Amino acid sequence: MELATIERSEKLKLFISNYFADVKYIVEPMRGDAGLRNYHRTKTDDGKSFVIMDCPPTYAEVSKFIQISDYLLKENFSAPTIFAQDIENGFLILEDFGNVSLKDYLQSDNQGIDQKNAIYHLIIDLLISLQNKVAPTFLKDFNDEILCNELDLFINWYIPYKYNQELKIHEFNEFIELWQKIFSQIIAMPSSIILRDFHLENMMYLEMRESINKIGLLDFQDALIGSPIYDLVSVLEDARFEVPRDMALKLVDYYAEKKALNKESVLINYHILGAQRNCRILGVFARKAVKENDDYYLQFIPRVEKYLEYDLSHPILNNMKEWLKNLKTGFYD
Repeated sequence: MELATIERSEKLKLFISNYFADVKYIVEPMRGDAGLRNYHRTKTDDGKSFVIMDCPPTYAEVSKFIQISDYLLKENFSAPTIFAQDIENGFLILEDFGNVSLKDYLQSDNQGIDQKNAIYHLIIDLLISLQNKVAPTFLKDFNDEILCNELDLFINWYIPYKYNQELKIHEFNEFIELWQKIFSQIIAMPSSIILRDFHLENMMYLEMRESINKIGLLDFQDALIGSPIYDLVSVLEDARFEVPRDMALKLVDYYAEKKALNKESVLINYHILGAQRNCRILGVFARKAVKENDDYYLQFIPRVEKYLEYDLSHPILNNMKEWLKNLKTGFYD
């Protein structure tokens, strides 16, 4: 183990021991996310449970997580309460929302199609409620520059991993220029906070709470201000849990109707942002496998590829679909 890792581990142990100085406790590892954050569950001898977030300060600002958590709680959404913080080192002690994510809940044996439908409508209701709030001013805009920069992951990691080839400079430039033209066709809608990682594993099922507060929100530190359709795509094109296409389209209709938005405008943005998002995710999963030797996310790549194929089926993305086909990467050969 590297010296820096040992030193960080010791700092984390000290942070935990200082907070739980008056009680006996045990610390158990939890599976992290696709980022560089690590999580631990701490259980005390008086029956309480807490989650420890270990977020390297060079990777992401813990202060942003704190800000967004405070915002969500003030707006009466179910975000975890923060009991202790060490911003300098990137440590937080959080309220424990338990072990049952919405993915776990929907995969349980007693959940039929009606229950799944009800949960997804509840998620859409939560999303609309969140988007109807005044967005926090401290968040950056999810602009075209960020959208384009995220596509580097697809080019630099997914293409070499999947098809054993790298783009030439002129091909890369063509790819980005095409996307810039596509992004210019996004239909203007009132911006809102977007959590970005808005999928079932980041939503916990809180049985004792009511209505949309049954959904506990996690992993929102990457939130930005942008098109409200982005989070709609996130939950309906979930890499880890597939929503049947007919159900997804009905939920898009439900969302558009409740928000009083033109359905075709919603679909245009859905396909554009879905294609961008799925390109990014494919790049993230490939990078996890190649750079970090973490094969866990490879199982989800076929599903994300299927989402991407669907998103590229809209006429507004014909040029990108044709470009990828001409690249002979196998998408549509």
